[in-house]
Amino acid sequence: MKVCLSCGQVAENPDAFCPRCGKPLPASTAASPAAVYVYQMPSAPSPSADELPLMERFGTASLLGLLAFLVSTASGAVAIVYLRGAILINATNHAVTISSNVVPLLWFSAGVEAISLAILIGSLYYYRHAFVGLRDRAPTFSTPATLAVLAMAGAALLIVASFVEVQYTVGLIHCLNQPGATAGSCAGGRAVLASLALVGVAAIVFFIGLVGVLIGVWRVGVRYRTDLPRIGSVLSIFPYINWIGMLLNYLGAAQIRSRLRGGGGPGSGGTA
Repeated sequence: MKVCLSCGQVAENPDAFCPRCGKPLPASTAASPAAVYVYQMPSAPSPSADELPLMERFGTASLLGLLAFLVSTASGAVAIVYLRGAILINATNHAVTISSNVVPLLWFSAGVEAISLAILIGSLYYYRHAFVGLRDRAPTFSTPATLAVLAMAGAALLIVASFVEVQYTVGLIHCLNQPGATAGSCAGGRAVLASLALVGVAAIVFFIGLVGVLIGVWRVGVRYRTDLPRIGSVLSIFPYINWIGMLLNYLGAAQIRSRLRGGGGPGSGGTA
């Protein structure tokens, strides 16, 4: 089909002149096929040697996490062993007596736990810095970087909650050691509920943030095609064996740094 440029009349292709006004018609041109546009998701850049500082932070974070979990586990084990001998139950009337000597241990345990959590906050800080650097190359690290802040806030709340719990427990011990005192009269309903609520909120915030961090650790393993961080991210969530996970993360970071120093990325830039 042709369209007259003078009057707009539509004419057949063979026509040389407009049937309405007689003006010459434009030459016929074959219809060009419609352009097809295909959008491709941008792929993450392949790992390169300039990511070495990020993996050094990742290794530091894993080492600090390993230290924090070891300190916490050792402190908890000592406290459990000591408390077993400090709690006395009368076989006749089943009265519970708790040695006053346990009070200094409780404060000591709370202090050690606070140190452990402070070290863990440092670990989370370095993890976040590694994720922030990686998110410019792979957007999937954006969420772990954000949730690392949540984990740090949760750990700080747990420090406060641990001292609140000790304060309440010390008061409970003194009350139970009074003549004629019972667990029901010493419990203090509102106080225990407030204490447990604080611990619960802190634990939930910390756990959500920690899961996000461990997802980021998993994605580090995926990006660099290294199994150790992937295994470590799973083990790090379980109590008493989480230090093994942190150890694997540290060894994985060392393995990645060795590969990056070798001049080539350990894999393509694929992310999960």
